[in-house]
Amino acid sequence: MINTSVSILFNATNLHGGGGVQVATSFINELSLILKENVFHKTKFFVACSSTVFNNLPAEFDFSPFDQFVVFDLYGFTKNVQKCDVLLNHYDYCFTIFGPVYFNVKALCHIVGFAQPWIAYPNSAAYYKVDFYTRLKFRLKYFVQKVLFTRYDLLVVEQENVKSALVSIGFSEEKVKIVSNTISSVFFNKQLWEKVTKPHQLDCSHKTLGFLGRAYPHKNLEILINVDYILKKKYGLEFNFIFTLDEEDMNRLGFAALSNFHSVGPIKASQCPTFYQMIDGLIFPSLLECFSATPIEAMYMRIPVFASDLPFIRSVCQESVYYFNPLDAGSIADTIIFGFNDFNLDNKLEAGVGIVDSLPTANQRAVAYLSLIKELEG
Repeated sequence: MINTSVSILFNATNLHGGGGVQVATSFINELSLILKENVFHKTKFFVACSSTVFNNLPAEFDFSPFDQFVVFDLYGFTKNVQKCDVLLNHYDYCFTIFGPVYFNVKALCHIVGFAQPWIAYPNSAAYYKVDFYTRLKFRLKYFVQKVLFTRYDLLVVEQENVKSALVSIGFSEEKVKIVSNTISSVFFNKQLWEKVTKPHQLDCSHKTLGFLGRAYPHKNLEILINVDYILKKKYGLEFNFIFTLDEEDMNRLGFAALSNFHSVGPIKASQCPTFYQMIDGLIFPSLLECFSATPIEAMYMRIPVFASDLPFIRSVCQESVYYFNPLDAGSIADTIIFGFNDFNLDNKLEAGVGIVDSLPTANQRAVAYLSLIKELEG
C-alpha cells in the first residue's frame, strides 16, 4: 500500500478526552492489526500518544508491529522541547489524528485531522450561549487555531458538511479530504466490553436518559435542568439522567443537587457499550459538532436517540432519531415523550442499525488514513 523507505509517525499526544480519544484509540488498535497482517518493507511506523489514549487501548493490544511506541502528554502551547524534538520530528510523514499542534512538527508532510466545529461554523448559536468575554476569548483562540490549520499539508474531516464549511471560510478544497467517522470495533466483540457501575441511588422504576461525553459549552447540557422540570410539571413523569461527567462538572452545572441526575464518571472506550445498555434513551442536545460518534453508537445498540435538529446530526442519522430544537426545553421534553410512545419506534431503531452498517468499519477507516499517505507519495 505504501512505498518503501519512508518513516511515518502517528501522533495522538494532544488528545485527552472526548471523541478524539476514541477515534485515536480505535485507529491505533486497527493499525496494529493491519501491520501484523501486512509487510511494509523498509517502511517504519511510529506512534506517540497521550496517556489517556494509551489507557484506552485494549488489554491485548500488540505493540510489536511498531518500530517505536511512546507515551507522553502535550497540552496546548506547553511542551517539553527536548522530548518533542526527539519524538515528534524528523519523519517523512506525520499524521496528527486531531489537531492543532501548537508548534512546528519537522516532517516532510504533516497531515492533520480536523474536528473543531467552532472554526467550521463561526455563526453557530453556541457562541451566544457563553458570556461576552468568553465569546471574545473563544473567537481569539479559534482564530489562532484556524491559522495553524491552514498551514498543514492536508486536513482530514469526517463528513462532507465539514469540508463544505471549511471551503466556505477560505480553506483550499484540494487540501481537505474526507474519511468518515464510525463506531469502534469494540462494539462488535462483547468479550471486550467492560462493566460500568450503576449509580447506587438510581430509581429503576423510571426510564433513564443518558449522555456520553464531556461538558463542553457547545454540548448545551445545562438546558436539561429545564427539560427535567417540564417533564415533571407538564407530564408528571420523572426520568433518570445519567452522565459520564466528573464531580466538578456535575457540581458546576447544578446536576449534583438533583436527586434524579447521576454520573458514572468518565469511562473508557471499552465501557461505552455497557453504558448504552444502562439507558433507555440517548439525549444529545449539542449545538455544534463536526461528527459525533455518540448517536451512531446508540443507534447500533438499538437505543432511541433524541438529538438536536441540526445538519451535523441529520446528515448522518437521517430519519432514524427523534429531533428537537436544542434551544427550547419544551421541544426537547415533548420529543422525549413522543419518542417513547411512538408506535414506529422499532422501525426507527432498525433503520438506525442499517445506517450504521452502511458506514465504513474501523478497519476500513484505518486503511483510508493509510491511503491518504499513499496518495501524497504519488
